[in-house]
Amino acid sequence: ITIYSRDTANAGVDRTLCAGLSTQVSTTGGTNWRWSPGIFANDSSIRNPILTPPKTTTFTVYVTDLYGCAPPDTDQIVITVFDTLRLNPINDTLVCDQTPLTFIASSIGGVPGTINYVWNPISLENDTLLFNADSAADLRVLANDLCGFKDSIDLKVKLKPKVSLLNPRDTTICYGNSISLN
Repeated sequence: ITIYSRDTANAGVDRTLCAGLSTQVSTTGGTNWRWSPGIFANDSSIRNPILTPPKTTTFTVYVTDLYGCAPPDTDQIVITVFDTLRLNPINDTLVCDQTPLTFIASSIGGVPGTINYVWNPISLENDTLLFNADSAADLRVLANDLCGFKDSIDLKVKLKPKVSLLNPRDTTICYGNSISLN
């Protein structure tokens, strides 16, 4: 009598992956394998497929032996996919001369904790830009992360036109009255 033991699946440790890239996984045990969802595998019926998930996905591997002596053993692996980095828009701004402004760059996607922001033409490496509007300016914020994802946005700071009076002189009037300025 030959006794066969049940094969044990082991899909390995969870992994992280940049969007658009692939990773090869492997399981131990068995002689027949099935990875699910198989749509993201180059071949879902081999021990060590290459997986290319478009988003974070949990893969299950089903392992059986050649003799079908026991139900399949399963194991799971989570492939966390970091989405492409995208900057949130910052609106153009119209302000009075000498107005202090604060611009804060933020983004979605990318690798958390690795996103760098650079403001140009100032060359400031920070997510926050403190800017004193003493003239019109064209600004650009660039962002990049550990995956090499990049994005940029442009914004304009425009100054409101100055209002000047042509012959200003001190004049006193009573409440409710009006005066003509020439």
